[in-house]
Amino acid sequence: MTVDIINHLSELGFTDYEAKAYTALVKRSPLTGYELAKVSGVPRPNVYPVIERLQQKGAILSVGIEGGIKYAPVPPEELLSKLSRSYQSHIQDASILLNQIQSTPQADYIWHLQGYSNILDKSSELISNARKQILIGLWPAELQLLTPRLQQSKIQGINNTILSFQGNDGEVSEDIGTVYKLKFAKEKHNRWIVVVADEVELLTAEISPNTETQGAWTRQKLLVDMATWYMRHSIAVAEIVRSLGPRIRDILDKKALSAIEGVSLSSLDGQPWLQNLLQTIDREKK
Repeated sequence: MTVDIINHLSELGFTDYEAKAYTALVKRSPLTGYELAKVSGVPRPNVYPVIERLQQKGAILSVGIEGGIKYAPVPPEELLSKLSRSYQSHIQDASILLNQIQSTPQADYIWHLQGYSNILDKSSELISNARKQILIGLWPAELQLLTPRLQQSKIQGINNTILSFQGNDGEVSEDIGTVYKLKFAKEKHNRWIVVVADEVELLTAEISPNTETQGAWTRQKLLVDMATWYMRHSIAVAEIVRSLGPRIRDILDKKALSAIEGVSLSSLDGQPWLQNLLQTIDREKK
């Protein structure tokens, strides 16, 4: 437990010696400098500089006694509350100052992103910053991780439209927005995320089965418009398929079948999209 406490204090800006000394005083106080060095494991030549720095941080108090000085800790709750206020103040000031010097990114830049957690963090950021609407297409695994953010977004009045790829993976809660399902992909292949925020900002990414992830973020209008069209078009297709079901074979004419047979996706190993779709329909029919 002591090691964990020291690690947390180190994350809050304490040196290793400072964390050890403060933790020792919380356990037992008041102590003289000599006693503190002995109890905490801080070398004696270092203990008084450590005490001085802790006093500057407002973490310990000195207590006058006959023949010397002893030291006692500021109560942990009081110290942590003080640190929290200080960090919040620094964060707010830094945010203001950084925004003042921030240059406006070129609208036509495409920023490349790597890493699964980075993609999810950026997706969450786009959802949080949206002012009117979110269009998002993704697989159940990523949808589950982003559900709390989408729920909060809906509560704030954002119009969330969700396209769930591989929509035969069970029900999706409607408390995240309007949900549509498109059954075209296989779980063993690469997954996609497409997020369009307010039709001005786009994140798109591909996730391999081992979660190796490559993506891009941009405000380039052409790409945002194309992604928006793709999402709207895919939702329309999803609803047509849902409504027609197995009857789609009898309704499509030869020209439509020929056009659709030409559609293939790398995520399906090149298998025609319609063929995959009809196989899915047949499996569900059984």
